[in-house]
Amino acid sequence: MTEKQDYTYRILKIYINEKEHYEGMPLHEWILHEAQKKEMLSVTVLRGVEGTDFKNRLHTIKLLNLSIDLPLIIEIFDKRDKICNFSDNILDNVIKEGIVTIERIKAKVYNRK
Repeated sequence: MTEKQDYTYRILKIYINEKEHYEGMPLHEWILHEAQKKEMLSVTVLRGVEGTDFKNRLHTIKLLNLSIDLPLIIEIFDKRDKICNFSDNILDNVIKEGIVTIERIKAKVYNRK
């Protein structure tokens, strides 16, 4: 049986660079673990091929580039209250350089039993 519910959800997108760290671990891993602890509905970490940062420096994956510092996008999907709480109470304290967006979306969540 398939349960289908239609709610208004939010997607939180966090744009950072791969070399960012917090509490001794890569920031994207730290955020992923925190989102898991908070039982967020879905979390995905996407690694970019290339992009620029706030200082307009190019980060790219090239064969001659010995240090990898690629752009990352972390997407967290859940209901409005959980997303806002995660952003306000967790991300505001850990992100030194990056962009955080929250978008309102309408989604269908399928739970196949």
